[in-house]
Amino acid sequence: MLTEYVEQAVAIAKHEGKGGVHAVELLHGLHKKGDFLGLTSAAFPAKLRDAGIRTKVISVGGNKQIGVQYAELEKVLKHMPRLPAHLVPDLTETAPLASPLAGAGSE
Repeated sequence: MLTEYVEQAVAIAKHEGKGGVHAVELLHGLHKKGDFLGLTSAAFPAKLRDAGIRTKVISVGGNKQIGVQYAELEKVLKHMPRLPAHLVPDLTETAPLASPLAGAGSE
């Protein structure tokens, strides 16, 4: 659950033009969901590392703190971090439907 949450949060940040997410912001998001309530912002980076998620000092909006960088997470996951389904843009092209009568009587 933690890895999926971090993956989606980092993907959303990338979608918004940011290179990563500070650990404290990740923890606040989890707290809002009622998860990891016993963890402090000081202890959370260790929890991320225990889950195999690399942390390092990153700059987001000019503010440098420990966080999860998109490029580093991509290496760990071995795929691009994925957006939550409701944020994935629909890129399918809709072609006009062919009329069932098209071509009928042109024999």
